[in-house]
Amino acid sequence: MLDGEAPVAFVVTARLTPVLAGLETLAGADDADVVRWRVAVARQARAAGELGQRLAALAQPELELDGVRAGALASDLATYAAMAGPDDADVALWSRPLVAFAAVVDRLRGNLGRLDRVEVATVPLLAELADDLARYRTLAAHEDRQLVAWEAKAAATAQRLATLREGLGGLLDPPEALTVDRIAAADRLVADYRALVSADDGRLLAWERRLTREHQDLDELRKALVRLDAPAALTSVEAGACRAALVALAGRGALGPEQRAAAISRLDREQAELDHLRSELAALDAGGQIGSDRAGVSLVALRAVVGDQDDQVRTVSARRNALADLRQRLAVLDQIAPLPDDATAALTGYAAFVPGDDGNLARWRAKAARVSELRAALADLDRAAPLPAGADAALGELAERWVGEDDPGVRRGRAKLADLARLRAALGPLLDGIPALPPDSPAPALLVDLQALVGPTDAEAARLAQQFIRLDGPPRPAWATAWGRDRQGRWAEARVGAVAFRLRYVPGGDFVIGSPASEASREVDEAAVRITLSSGCWLGDAECTQALWRAVTSRDPSQMAGAERPVECVSWDDAQGFLAAL
Repeated sequence: MLDGEAPVAFVVTARLTPVLAGLETLAGADDADVVRWRVAVARQARAAGELGQRLAALAQPELELDGVRAGALASDLATYAAMAGPDDADVALWSRPLVAFAAVVDRLRGNLGRLDRVEVATVPLLAELADDLARYRTLAAHEDRQLVAWEAKAAATAQRLATLREGLGGLLDPPEALTVDRIAAADRLVADYRALVSADDGRLLAWERRLTREHQDLDELRKALVRLDAPAALTSVEAGACRAALVALAGRGALGPEQRAAAISRLDREQAELDHLRSELAALDAGGQIGSDRAGVSLVALRAVVGDQDDQVRTVSARRNALADLRQRLAVLDQIAPLPDDATAALTGYAAFVPGDDGNLARWRAKAARVSELRAALADLDRAAPLPAGADAALGELAERWVGEDDPGVRRGRAKLADLARLRAALGPLLDGIPALPPDSPAPALLVDLQALVGPTDAEAARLAQQFIRLDGPPRPAWATAWGRDRQGRWAEARVGAVAFRLRYVPGGDFVIGSPASEASREVDEAAVRITLSSGCWLGDAECTQALWRAVTSRDPSQMAGAERPVECVSWDDAQGFLAAL
């Protein structure tokens, strides 16, 4: 036993020590076997002491173990345990720290073993195991292969993250729109990055939002081009959106050559049709056809493409509306009805829209010209002037053929003609064929009304005015002591002394005196006779009374005396003397 390399148990050494002492007694101290075995016993005792000193550290409470030290102490403890036996108290004491250390290491290895079950370590996993890896790093041996493998895997993840971040930053951090190739590359990198990091990673969220916007932009641009697949004509807004989408998609490399060529061809056709509509409307407007059905159809088509706010649509619509308004206002010219007040201006405006040979324009102008001609001929009806020649016929034509009886001018003309007829009919009997003007005669007021209608130069009004002046008589004579008018006409009273006598004014003119043949008790010398007075005169309204004759001549030749009786028995010469004296 003492010649072997393995440690000899303490109990064996204790049993052999007396045997060795007995052998030394028998064989002597210099015996080779005794010497060799004494050296072996001493060496083992020394080794046991050294082991005990080193293992005594395991009993210290402040002991800090790492993998290297724990391994050395475990090796020492195994050697010591082989000497002292498993039941040795020190072995049991010193085993507890090593067992606890081994348990920690085993737990850490168990946790970190999760890294062995994945091909790539994710950031969340590394974060979760970071404390365990750090702890294990302090406990493991320097060349621990597992630690090396785990740290290599963590380093690979860090390197991959750095590479992905650099690539994604270069693709997604600049604000410029991405091409489809760059978007595809970014999608792949983001997928790889997403596999490594947590869902709430800030950079991941930002890059995902950016990629979402890029995909949405591409989707919107592609949707805009989908409109080109429909046969219906594009609006200008749609065409603009398609052109913008075409440019954007081409810039991003999202269109194939054939798709791009087809889109450009469709947009060019739409633009050509739009240009044709605009040119056609401009030509129709320039040719006076803006109100035609053809222009209306073209306008509807143009509006469907460019909308109501397009300048040409607004201009043409305004012109067509203005033309329609003018037609509506002028349509009354095709009726026997009053002309609009602004007919002349409306015709001028209408002429600006239509060609010179427009049938409506020619017809309406002819009517307006004839109405204007008739109104000019009848203009004196609206003034205090004599009636124009042919006024009845002109007014009849104006009313019956052109403007109707409701026309204000016709109504005024009809009213004036009716007033004239009424006044003339009333003034004739009042002023013609009568010997005197009654005091209550309406002739003066009617004559004023007549002159207000036809003026003083109208022949009939002037004649009636002269007749009125003739019948009205002269102003009050200077000799008149009283003055008035009654049913027999103008009278004036004179006075000679105390005797008053009345005279009647006899207007000049032609009249009949005498009595008709049918008058009862008519005398033969009372035959009706027409006489003419070149001027008016004053005539006594009764025979000269005896009182008046006496007041003038201071005598009275009458045989039938009576102051109020007619004077008699006077000669022609007597009468001439009386008149001269009077």
